[in-house]
Amino acid sequence: EKKKHAHTRTPLPASQRPTLSLSLHSSDSGAVAAEAKVPYPASPVPDWADAWRAGLTAALASLPPEALAATAGAAVAGTSASVLLVDAGGDWRVPLAPARLYSDGASPAAVALLRGLAKGGHTAAAPTASAAKAVDWWLAGEEGPPSSPLAAALAAASAPTVASAADWIAALLAGDASRLAFTDDNN
Repeated sequence: EKKKHAHTRTPLPASQRPTLSLSLHSSDSGAVAAEAKVPYPASPVPDWADAWRAGLTAALASLPPEALAATAGAAVAGTSASVLLVDAGGDWRVPLAPARLYSDGASPAAVALLRGLAKGGHTAAAPTASAAKAVDWWLAGEEGPPSSPLAAALAAASAPTVASAADWIAALLAGDASRLAFTDDNN
């Protein structure tokens, strides 16, 4: 009989963990005026939205006030297909369900439904595609128990919206839910 080995992931030291990074650049020269890097918590991360929010808050707090005051604009980048389900018409700052990372796969039922709708091999039907994650949330809300937290949140939401992590972080920076409307449909 073969022995089964439990696979455990050793948490990376802070210096090797992925970071939320902010770089403020001079509008005159493009040179870096200030920079902050905040490592994410050790794996596993129980709530990525909380980690992103906490990282953004810590990074902003560590930047010199004069550099922040001189900032005229911001650009946010993130991994494609890292998404959140939010209520764009309500409290969009608090996700309706746990964030899903780019590498998180959707359920076989969600993938099968999309493969039936998408044209031959379209990437929207891939298990890690944002569309598959959105269908997963929808199926969990519609077919799961009516008393589930997700079903209740979806029923109460005025404008359930799938937003990319980058767009959600940009909305947090701007304090403006209308930023969620710019989520890339291909993600």
